[in-house]
Amino acid sequence: MTDEFAWLLRYDDRGDVLLEAAHAKRGAGEPNAAIGYLDEAIALGGEDRGFARVALADLLFELGRYDDAVTQLETLRTELPVFPAPCELAAELHTTRGDKQEALHWYSLAIANLPPHEIAELDQSTGPSCYANSLLTARRRVRRALGFAHDDWDNCVIPVEIAIPGHIRR
Repeated sequence: MTDEFAWLLRYDDRGDVLLEAAHAKRGAGEPNAAIGYLDEAIALGGEDRGFARVALADLLFELGRYDDAVTQLETLRTELPVFPAPCELAAELHTTRGDKQEALHWYSLAIANLPPHEIAELDQSTGPSCYANSLLTARRRVRRALGFAHDDWDNCVIPVEIAIPGHIRR
């Protein structure tokens, strides 16, 4: 870690520090340095590994290294354990790139790997604003854009009208 990023050491999580450093280097137009920090974060494992793989794939797409980017995402798809948040970021990456079919796959993977306590939040008063509902809503939006009929997961979405009393849908 360079002196440039020493201020980040106040954080306890080395993965977060590496991801922040990679983001800064990418923003500064130094993609090779960013790749180095992302590779270090991947080596740490855990959920940060997934975040780093998505960030690396995004950067590799930007650099025109399509095959390498796809390899990062395929590795993320098959690594265990599967963490929902990096899968959500992969879905957002594919949505941004216009690949709705892949986005749908990644949203579904994120939902399928939610821990039981996060699924249970759907039944609580905070259900409309919980992470599971956010993923379900995003997945449903992509399915609608693809012209797919509702499925069981779509039927689990808690509409915003329930979350915000008096909300008028336009």
